[in-house]
Amino acid sequence: MADDDSPPLAERRKRGQNTFQTSFGRVSVDAWVPVKDEGEDAKTTDGDASYVDQQYFGKAVRAARREGRGEEAASSGADFIDEQYFGKSPDALPTRFPLEEELPVPTMPTRSKEKTQGRPVQQRDDETPTEAKSESDPTDSRRSESVLAYKELRTNFDWMTEDELLELLRGRVLLNRDGVVALDKPAGLPVHGGPKVHLHLVRMLPRLASLLGADRLYLAHRLDQETSGVLLLARDEMTASRLHDAFQKRAVLKQYLAVTSRVPKMADGEITFGLKEGKVGGNAFKMVPSTEKEAISRFRVMASNNCAALVQVQPVTGLRHQVRAHLAYGLGCPILGDHKYSHNDRLAPQKLSGETLQKLRLRQTQVRNIPLHLHADQVVLPQWTSSGQLAVGAPLPKLFRQTLKWLKLRVK
Repeated sequence: MADDDSPPLAERRKRGQNTFQTSFGRVSVDAWVPVKDEGEDAKTTDGDASYVDQQYFGKAVRAARREGRGEEAASSGADFIDEQYFGKSPDALPTRFPLEEELPVPTMPTRSKEKTQGRPVQQRDDETPTEAKSESDPTDSRRSESVLAYKELRTNFDWMTEDELLELLRGRVLLNRDGVVALDKPAGLPVHGGPKVHLHLVRMLPRLASLLGADRLYLAHRLDQETSGVLLLARDEMTASRLHDAFQKRAVLKQYLAVTSRVPKMADGEITFGLKEGKVGGNAFKMVPSTEKEAISRFRVMASNNCAALVQVQPVTGLRHQVRAHLAYGLGCPILGDHKYSHNDRLAPQKLSGETLQKLRLRQTQVRNIPLHLHADQVVLPQWTSSGQLAVGAPLPKLFRQTLKWLKLRVK
């Protein structure tokens, strides 16, 4: 790993600096690595849980209804599906995992110790809260605490109005000068519209342009729906054309931060195998290794432990899902919460090691609730103005920071 005298990432953020790191080692990854499972007792779902559930568990639900268990299947929902695919969850997790500066987490509803077909049932109507708490399994609330935290810290755009989204976007403008507008896009907000999409960024551009005093705003590039961070817009057609040319000529420097579900074997290097669009599990889109289109990504491990890592990635090329596919196929380290790229040839739940589950306070069947941990950290436009480059960075989301605390990943 090349020597780097710059201050640590956390210190640079504290100072408000936007230093863009480009010193990577020469270790090259030019062939894809099959993604290996952590164990037979660990599974969760693809990012689109409903689609994957239908592909994997539809037969089990229909069979249950034929056997007279339709009401049970309908009422138990995801728990029924989890039991069909995962079996019963282990009860070996500790009751407490200490954290530093924990974010407040809502109290988990209690469950009775009474069992029905091997699974705890909900609190009875005739139970008092005190009785239910005293009889509940002390590990249940611990295991579900992370699930609730992820739901609380993630913005839900399904019920948001246009006025509310406009106000949110106005507060996330990182830069508005030299013809460029930079937004801190929240995870979960689609850039483009699609089936069952209520709100998306493109729909809001005319109102955001009026708010920022521009005639029109143009998209310069895109981010996946579940990716957070820096997204560039152009205030006029000339700037849009200039940005497009810069991206096409690979003159734009982009930097991402990702939490990986495994630890790369190399501290830094370059991934150089190509990618192409493919399909898996029917009609689901997925990038697959190929020689058709060149793809290059540089990476550096910023922090790691026995089960996970914080990885800095600089994609040289700009193919769709490039960072996700390169980390999964090139290093064998899928991004935490990236269920689509956790297996090579199928849509199936992401598997996490026992140590990762323990630190995240989760059962394996709850991993489906983990969102994608990929953040567009910085974008730099070299020689953009007469005075030099134009650089902009986005702070890590609270959800991302909370996961780093749980996993005890600290940048030295």
